[in-house]
Amino acid sequence: MAFIRLKKIKKSPRGQSLMETIVAIAILLAVVSAVLSLVFSNIAGQKESELQIMANNLAREEIEVVRHLRDSNSLAGQDWDFGLDGGAKAIVFFDASLNQWRLIFAGEEYDERLYFSAGKKIYSHDKNSGPPALFSRHLNLSDICLAADGAESIKDSCDREANERKIGLKAGAVVGWPENKRTRQVVLEELLYAWK
Repeated sequence: MAFIRLKKIKKSPRGQSLMETIVAIAILLAVVSAVLSLVFSNIAGQKESELQIMANNLAREEIEVVRHLRDSNSLAGQDWDFGLDGGAKAIVFFDASLNQWRLIFAGEEYDERLYFSAGKKIYSHDKNSGPPALFSRHLNLSDICLAADGAESIKDSCDREANERKIGLKAGAVVGWPENKRTRQVVLEELLYAWK
C-alpha cells in the first residue's frame, strides 16, 4: 500500500487575500446602505410629522375661531349664531384693522390658500402677508337641528316649516397640502351648541 504524503499549506502571515477583502467591503457596504436608508426614512417621516402637526394646529385654530364667534355673540347679547350660517363654506380671517376674527363665506372675496408672513411667523388668507404656503384651508358649517319629537339631526339648514329649531352648529375644519405627489388632508369636526 502506498501512502501519499500531503504537504501542509502554510498560511501567509503577510495579509488578506483579494477574496477576503471583497467580502469585507461588500458587508461594509450593506451595513452602510442599511443605515443610510434608515436615516433618510427618518428624515422623511419627521418632515411628514411636522406638516401633519402644523395642519392639525391650523384646523384647530379654525374651530377655536368659530367657538370664539359663538361665545362673543352670546356675550354681546346677539343671537349666538349671528354670522354662523349652516350649510355654508367659509374661511376664517383675522381683520387687523378691526382687531377681530371674522368668517368670509364662499362667493365673497374668498381664497382657501394660506400665505406665510415670515416677519410675524403666522399663516393668513391675506395675499399681501407673504408668499403662498403649502397649506390651504376652509370651514364647512352645518346646523344641528332639534325636531318637535326631540330628535337631533345635522343638516345644511333647519326646516322651520317642520318645526325644527337650530340648537347648535357642526364646524368642520379642512386643511390640505401637497406631499409626495399626493394631496394630504386633515379634517377636524366639532359640535358647538347654543349655551345661552
